[in-house]
This record gives sequence, structure tokens and C-alpha cells, in this order.
Amino acid sequence: MFGILVKQFTNCRLGMMSWGLTLMIAAAQRSGLSNAMFVCVTLQLLYIAKFFCWERGYLQTMDMAHDRAGFYICWGCLVWPPAVYSSPALYLVHHPHSLPAWAYTEATYESADGIQRVNLLLASGFGGAGAALPFCSGTAGSSLVVPSCSIRPFLTLFLLVFVTILLWHRMYRDEERCRRKYGKDWEAHYRKVPCNPVCLLNEPESGHDRRDYRHRGSSGAT
Repeated sequence: MFGILVKQFTNCRLGMMSWGLTLMIAAAQRSGLSNAMFVCVTLQLLYIAKFFCWERGYLQTMDMAHDRAGFYICWGCLVWPPAVYSSPALYLVHHPHSLPAWAYTEATYESADGIQRVNLLLASGFGGAGAALPFCSGTAGSSLVVPSCSIRPFLTLFLLVFVTILLWHRMYRDEERCRRKYGKDWEAHYRKVPCNPVCLLNEPESGHDRRDYRHRGSSGAT
């Protein structure tokens, strides 16, 4: 229309730019920029920057190459990005808060040369779940491979069973190694955050140490 690509004008120039502009206006509403607003706005602005760096590729997508420039696409691109996509930042304008600071445990250990050193162990946020990722990703990958085989199910299930036992045992060995390395500091860290899927799924009873709970099944053998 009049030498203008209507879909590019509404989608890219008006829709995406108004989204970024709304984010910056939301961030400027208060004198101090909270870390929650900073994270919210920065992540979305990075996405918008990526969009414009890849704009030529976007023009080849189904929306731009095949859909008509009608009410569906034009109204959606003019209203949805500034009104809906920026809603988290708009919410923070009226309900400001700050993200909690990450908590750490200072764990001392003695290096091979006899020097006392200190490591910081993450005790909040991603600290507990991160320890379970190798186990979860490994077992999930094996469980996706197994259904591809429709014959001799025992042989195919053996892979999943073996990987599960292997990774589970590896987590326990890693935990015991950390306990020997850090001693009492590891016990203090362990009380703050569970460090394996067993404790993530089975919380100890009140008044019991997580270590006692975890070793409850093996206490009779020792």
C-alpha cells in the first residue's frame, strides 16, 4: 500500500518498537530501579534487539510471507506487544519489589598443599535443583530412547535402569566427597538446601537432620 509493507510496518515498526518503548517507560516510572524491574526489562529488551537483528529472517516466516495483512495480524501486533507482552513490567510499576539476594555458605577446606581455602556454595534459588539436573537429564534422555524400540523390551529397558542406578549412585558419591572435603561446613550447607533428588522429593520430618533422614535406610547395616 503506497509502497509500504503494511505487515512490516505494523509488526516491526509499531508493534515491536512500542513494546520496547513501553518497557522503558515502565522502568522510568520510579526513581530507583529495582533488581526485579531491571531483570524483567533487560531480558525483554534483549529479545527485542534479537528480533531486529534477525528482521530479514522474520520477513520469511509464515506470518509475513503467507498471512494477509488483515485485522487478525495487524490488531494483534499493534495491541498485544505493548499491552500484554509488557504486562510483567507494568505490574512491577504498581507492585514494586526486589528479588532476594542469593545466599551462600562459606565452606573451608584444606588443599593438597596444606593451605586452608574457602569456597562459596550456593544455598538459595538454583542451589538445590541444580544438583539434580545431571540425574534428571540423563534419565530423561534414556527414557526417550527406550520407546523407539518395540521388540525385546527387557533389553531396551536395561539401558534406562542402568543409567538411573549409575547417576543416582554418582550423586551419592559426589555428596560423600563433599562431606569429607568440607566437614561441618557441608553439614551446615546441607541443612539449608537439599542437595539431591531424594531430599527434594522426601522432606525430613520436623526436628530431624536431613543427613539422619538420608541415611535412615543404611543405619541398620552400620
